[in-house]
Amino acid sequence: ARSLRTFLDLCRDARVDVVVVKGAVTGFLLYDDVAERTLTDVDVRVRPRDLRTLERAVRARGLRVLERDDVY
Repeated sequence: ARSLRTFLDLCRDARVDVVVVKGAVTGFLLYDDVAERTLTDVDVRVRPRDLRTLERAVRARGLRVLERDDVY
């Protein structure tokens, strides 16, 4: 939950809207305690026009983009 909050705060500060998908969402839906679901990354969907802004914001915070798929 802390990792997700950190990332969402980063997105808010960068003024980039994102949709969180996959593990970060299912952890809250499928587990009684979200801490039971190991979260090592955050999967999101971003508008194409916001990708560079978000990537710069991520790197400025010392984080990294693990994978970028322009089609998905």
